[in-house]
Amino acid sequence: MRPLVRPVHDRGASDPGRAHRLGKWTAAHAHGTQGIERAVRAGADYIAHVSFVSATGRSEFDPRLAEEMARVGVYVDCTVTAHLPALIARDTSFAPPVRLLWEHGVRIVAGHDAGIPASPQRAYVGGLKALEAVGLPRTEVLLAATSRATAAIGRAGVTGVLAPGFEADLIAVTGDPRRMRLLSARRPRIRSMLCTVTSSGKSPPVASATPRALSASSGMKARWRPLGHTSRAAAAARRTRAPARPVRRARCARGRSGSGQGSCL
Repeated sequence: MRPLVRPVHDRGASDPGRAHRLGKWTAAHAHGTQGIERAVRAGADYIAHVSFVSATGRSEFDPRLAEEMARVGVYVDCTVTAHLPALIARDTSFAPPVRLLWEHGVRIVAGHDAGIPASPQRAYVGGLKALEAVGLPRTEVLLAATSRATAAIGRAGVTGVLAPGFEADLIAVTGDPRRMRLLSARRPRIRSMLCTVTSSGKSPPVASATPRALSASSGMKARWRPLGHTSRAAAAARRTRAPARPVRRARCARGRSGSGQGSCL
């Protein structure tokens, strides 16, 4: 997605329409209720935060606006971070309106505000756990992180679902992810292989023209590789350089022996 970046106010309310005519999606950041309303009515495809902060400075959910968001089909990322459940336990005013938005039919997508303090890129899975902790059902969390998220950024028909002709990175785990205890301290056992499915045909997948459109393509190939093993080239590169100080090693998931490039978790 390449959003057209301009403030959404009365004078710029036509910007999303102009972006759509250029074949682009638009995204907005809005904490305040007034900003959310303006973004929705301007035609933004994706809105981050959606905190419903009123003129008094307090978060006050607006069911009428939520129903309008559901009607127009805007995607919402409440930027639920991994540490948010702990904050809510101390102060319930930090609770995002994720559950209320979902109950009103709003399309929720995953996002954890990566890059801000205490929310690094690697904390994405923690954000998914937090989404469930704040009230989003497990199946909705999975949709928010896969098919619905890809549709929200214009990649529907390319990835996001397990179907012929779609690209995907797959990690096999024991058990059913719809029923596993994601919030448990015990990690699910990761099976030995990671599968990357990519396009190999002359006609690569093309992003859908609209978030609702789907287009599949042929010419896909899958390549399985062991987890926890590095390539010979990577191993040789590590042996040739001596670190100036001790380096903390990353923990890698163990897999079966075999050739191929490994992956660390």
